[in-house]
Formats: sequence, structure tokens, C-alpha cells
Amino acid sequence: MFTFTRAAVSALLVGSIAIVAACSDDAVATPTTTTPKPVCPDTVPDALASTATCKSEGYSCGVGFNCVGGFAQQAQCTCASGHFTCKTAKGDDIPAGTTDMLPFCQATNPPAESCPSALAGSDGTACKTAGKLCYYAGKTCPPDTQPMTDVCMCRASFGDAGLSWLCEPKVCNPKADAGL
Repeated sequence: MFTFTRAAVSALLVGSIAIVAACSDDAVATPTTTTPKPVCPDTVPDALASTATCKSEGYSCGVGFNCVGGFAQQAQCTCASGHFTCKTAKGDDIPAGTTDMLPFCQATNPPAESCPSALAGSDGTACKTAGKLCYYAGKTCPPDTQPMTDVCMCRASFGDAGLSWLCEPKVCNPKADAGL
């Protein structure tokens, strides 16, 4: 009887699965051919080599290149007529066959930004040029006769991705004021 029960349960399970599979109204997916995704070249010289080709007309991607001093710049390469054409960040064409990218390294100066009109009230206000320093005449502390120089610096804000002024007014040394 033990053997009969196992056989009966097995037959019941196989039959149930067959019925569920036969009753399923899900459409069977037929395999389709997929178009490969466009690929960006690794380097600008790779993109502009005479043997390089591309298949996705109008596909555009940024391709970085290194410049002297360890900083990188980016060219925009676009597939046109089966070959990539590349431009610098300033929009200048990079000729086909280019292998040396150093002539295309371009200094990009930050936008001109004026300093806050006064140190007071500037700390924490938004700014646009990271690293910009602004100087202000500060307190004159005895025994000196010249005022100290206060500084505001445009730097990353805490808590968000923006930039803001960090202003540090100088303070007089209380021990010096007391004659110690």
C-alpha cells in the first residue's frame, strides 16, 4: 500500500501540472533578434581613426581625454555617415586621424563673480566660483595700527550640492589686549 500511495501521488501531481500548463492562457514569447546598443569609443583617437566605424546614425557621447597637469576634458563625438566626428567642449572640430589631444586642451575660466559688498551678512549666502577669495579690512587690534584682513571664500555648502561664502572675520587676541 505504501508503494501504491507514492505512485498515486506522483501521478496526481504530474497530471495536475499538465492540466495547469494546458490551461494557461499566457502567450509564449518567441525569441526576437535584438539590436546591439551603440557603444562609445574609449578615446578620441580611437573614434577618429580611419578604421573606426559606427552604426547608430546620430548617436552622440562624451569621450574624455587627459591634459597636462592631470586634469581631464571632454570631447563630444557623434556618429555621422558611419564614422564618428568629434568636437571640443568649446565646439571646435577635432580633425579625423588626430592622435595627440594636447593641442585641444583648453583652459576654461570660471565666470566672473564679484565679491559680496561687505563681510557682514555674507556668510552662508550663495556664490558661483569655487575657491574665489574676497578680502575685507577687519578690526585693528592694539598695539597694531593696521587693520587685520578678513576673508570670505566660496566653497561647497554643507548639506547640499551648492556653493556658499564662508566668511572668517579676524578677532583680537584677548591676552594681547590685556598686556599679557
